[in-house]
Parts: sequence; C-alpha cells; structure tokens
Amino acid sequence: MGRTSNYTPISKEINNHLSIYSNYTHNFIFVKEGQPKLPGTAKDILNLSLAYEVKRFNVRLSYNNTSDFITILGVNNKGGVYYDKANYLDANINFFITPKLSLYGSANNLLNQDQRRHQYEQEYTYSSLTTGKTASFGIKYNVY
Repeated sequence: MGRTSNYTPISKEINNHLSIYSNYTHNFIFVKEGQPKLPGTAKDILNLSLAYEVKRFNVRLSYNNTSDFITILGVNNKGGVYYDKANYLDANINFFITPKLSLYGSANNLLNQDQRRHQYEQEYTYSSLTTGKTASFGIKYNVY
C-alpha cells in the first residue's frame, strides 16, 4: 500500500523567453513489518529545468535527483538489490532554420553519474554501468 505526494512549487515563465520548472515527488510506502518494500519505486524524486526560448532558438538545462530504491527483492528482507541514488544533468539546444527544418544538439549525463546497483549493503556492488558524458547533434526535418 502506498501514497504519493507531488509538490510543484514553480512552473512558470519568468519573462516572455525564460521559464523555470520544478517538481518534487515523495512516495509514502506502507508495508507490514517484515513485508518487502515496493520494488522499482524511489522514495524521493526531484526535477528542475531552466529554459530559454525565442522564435528560432531554444535551450534547456534539466536536472534530476532520484533516491536509492530496491529493484530485486531478497529473501527474508536480506539480499535485496538496490539502485544507488543518482544525479543527472542534461542540456538541449535547437536552432530553427525554417518551421520544418532545425539543427539540434544534446548533451547528457554532464555530471558523469554511474548507474550502480548494490546488494544488501552499500559496500557490496551488484553491478555498475558507466556511460560517461554523451552528446549528439544533427538536423531534424518535420514531415507534418
């Protein structure tokens, strides 16, 4: 049994071109003593985004923080596998050449966050994935 509280304190345009967005979710998960936690559900999630947009150009910087959470249930509340807490920072940019043709660029994982899972205790690494910072750019054509 669970309950989600969602808090969005800011979601507005600061002026005609600059906007800010934030969202915080806290999941209340109630289980009986000795019962397993709800797998795949982070207790806390925070999203922040800052964007600037004019007619032919836009740029966005987005941040995400997620608390650790269980992904695989262990036996007798022991041996469960958890995703570690994570912080991500991404950036996106678009230049509109025409209403249908644009140049784009994106940079992901700017904080170089690893995706790590641990079993039972923090010091016991179950798996670790390092993708590093990534970037892409190109041309987009909207057929509609």
